[in-house]
Amino acid sequence: MSTVAVLGASGRTGRLFVQEAVKRGYVVKALVRNVHATQDFPQGVEVVQGDATDASSLQKVIKGADVVVSLVGQTKGSPSDLKAKSTNLSLSIMQRNGVKRFLRLASAPFGVRGEGDEPTGGQKLIAALAKLLAGTIVNDDLKASEEVRASSVAWTNVRAPALADSPYPGKYKVGSLGKKSGRKVSRATIAQFILDEIENGKYIHKSPLVTD
Repeated sequence: MSTVAVLGASGRTGRLFVQEAVKRGYVVKALVRNVHATQDFPQGVEVVQGDATDASSLQKVIKGADVVVSLVGQTKGSPSDLKAKSTNLSLSIMQRNGVKRFLRLASAPFGVRGEGDEPTGGQKLIAALAKLLAGTIVNDDLKASEEVRASSVAWTNVRAPALADSPYPGKYKVGSLGKKSGRKVSRATIAQFILDEIENGKYIHKSPLVTD
């Protein structure tokens, strides 16, 4: 039975992922800042209270895991380098502990690049506007994604367009930015895709765009 370490486990995407991972039979170690946010977690989840930018917290949750999944997202009061720092520390701790597989949720509208991308004028405009209006958050996501791409682990940058709270529709599409790429994806879909990718490894060293 594989053990999955989940960073950002108490967020909207993280809670869904934890629930689905337990359903599929995984042992789950969940890093959360607030233990009161774990009320939606199934029984048996090992909760580690701490910060995704704190090395000791990351060591506790990553040690003994087979896979690390980062669903860390910016919230009010988050440090400007939240994703980049968490990613950098996680990769370093993984190396020390012999953990080989890392999957990270990234934002396609922020301009995170992927294989086969042919962004439309509208998609380029959205990325430019995002950088203009939320440059610090955008740069943090871009830096984290590039650190993943440069790492020696078996990584996957799971790119999402706009995230929705709708149910999983039963299937998803995987591709690149372009004329035919979808504009939204449900958080439940992202959870399903990441678990499928852990199991089949089709997109190791790639940055697929996942849409409904």
